[in-house]
Amino acid sequence: MGSAGSQALRAAVAVGRRVGLPVRDPVVLSDAFNLVVHLAPSPVVARVPTVTARLRPDVLEWVRREIAVGTHLDATTDLADPGPHRHGGFVVGLWRHLAVDRERRPTAQEAGRALAALHTQLRSCPVELPRLGPPFADIDAVVTAPGLAGLDRADAEQLGREAAALRERLLPDPEPAGSPAAQVLHGDAHPGNLVAAPAGWRWVDLEETCRGPVRWDLAVLRGTRRLDGAAAVAAYALALGLPPVADAELADLLALRRLQARCAQLLLASDAVQPSIPRGSRAGSQPSSTTAVRKA
Repeated sequence: MGSAGSQALRAAVAVGRRVGLPVRDPVVLSDAFNLVVHLAPSPVVARVPTVTARLRPDVLEWVRREIAVGTHLDATTDLADPGPHRHGGFVVGLWRHLAVDRERRPTAQEAGRALAALHTQLRSCPVELPRLGPPFADIDAVVTAPGLAGLDRADAEQLGREAAALRERLLPDPEPAGSPAAQVLHGDAHPGNLVAAPAGWRWVDLEETCRGPVRWDLAVLRGTRRLDGAAAVAAYALALGLPPVADAELADLLALRRLQARCAQLLLASDAVQPSIPRGSRAGSQPSSTTAVRKA
């Protein structure tokens, strides 16, 4: 196979073997913004940015931050150096393999409680991260190179103006007194990134981790169409003994999420960045379909 996806698969396998893992039957778990490969029979998963690498030229730094936060959460592998590793122009991170129940989906209450538990774990995370870096970086990348996402110049300029207005309100310099405290966040806390593991619900896909107010993760959860976002946010507040969070408090963050999601959908619709390996494929097999993940 000559596609970027097959090259990323070869990079994942090569890195696994280079660090001493027995990799004999690698299985593709997903191929959308990243190629995710179980390096079977090792209990290790490799994540290789593909679409996101086109959007984020400094992808090595993104993966470094993701791995640092994942290590704090005991999510990276302890069988080898988790990385980031380079191979063939790709960046690879190594994670613990989770035996997840892919048929089980969280309820709104479960998702809210799981996010509350994650934020509690992340309060002590010492990793230095950009404040709301991923959403603004993704939007800026599309605005400065609209052809990447199939945008015309007028649409890109309008997108830039909307992002600039939100940046002024959400990232004032200096921060006014009484601003919500910033902490390490998941960054992309929608239910598609919450899986049913043997030990309970587990958040995965930390590539958009950042610092910011917890309301950013709440806005992502509130905006999902996969479950009742309002009920999930209410469950979050209840789990932590906090006052209810009104939609009005999330308005600007919800608007930022919509802009970021629009950019992601434009990228996935672009012929240049279509994923090319179906979930469940094994090394050496031919792809027969594509798998897409939406940010919702």
